[in-house]
Formats: sequence, C-alpha cells, structure tokens
Amino acid sequence: MMLRAITAALLVALPAAADPPLTRAEPLVRLVLQEATTEPFTGKIAVAGVAIDRAADGRYWPSAIHEVVYQPEQFTGMGIRLRDYTAENIREAREAVAAALSGERPCGRVLWFHTAGADVRWADGSTPTCRIGEHVFYEELGNEQR
Repeated sequence: MMLRAITAALLVALPAAADPPLTRAEPLVRLVLQEATTEPFTGKIAVAGVAIDRAADGRYWPSAIHEVVYQPEQFTGMGIRLRDYTAENIREAREAVAAALSGERPCGRVLWFHTAGADVRWADGSTPTCRIGEHVFYEELGNEQR
C-alpha cells in the first residue's frame, strides 16, 4: 500500500511539461481516458476506483488491477483503439488514478458503472449508488447477474 501511495505522489508531482506519453504500463490511466475523458474529475476517480475495488473484491475478477482493466467484455472503452488524447487529458487521468490509488472514492466502494441512458439489462433491479456526470455507479447488483 505504501508503494501505491508513493507512486501516486510521484505521478501527481510531475510537471505537465514533463509528462511522458501514455504507455500500456498504465492500464488505469488508459481506462480513465477511454471511459471518462469528458467526465468531471470526481467521475474519473470513481471509474479508476471501480477497477481497484474489483481487484480487491475477489469474487468475480482477477486480483491484479491490470488484469481487471483488460478483462474481456468488462469495460467498453478498453475494447476499442486507443484514442488520441492531449497532454492535459493524460495528466488529469494520472491525477485521478493517483487519487483513487490513495483511497479516494467519490461514490464509496462501487464495482459497476454504465453511461446514463445506456440499455444495460445487467443493471435491472439494481439500485444506483450515485451518479457523476453521465455515469451511473453501483456497489452491488440486485439481480445477481454479473
């Protein structure tokens, strides 16, 4: 846990001009970019938190964060080509990941999310935990479909 906090602090401390380009070694950053670039900062943190909390949950997902992020059919944005992002997009995504790795959770512990208005039958019967921007987050699903 201490290593995560140190890594998170280093990511935030880098000046914007020195930000390195995005690499595949940053799966949470890529997740935030692909799923939440246009969302408020708290929404970016919440999206990163979903992957972190899934890895810690131990029921349905791998225990390694990068395996959760790249698990097939879990995050729509991870199944498509990496879009072009500005240095500012990448910096903000890195800051959101750092906040999530430090334990910040705008919605509390959540394990699922979708875009508002999406036809998501997997969420039928479930009570949303919160909504941030265009994302609806859930701690648990009510219909036992995962």
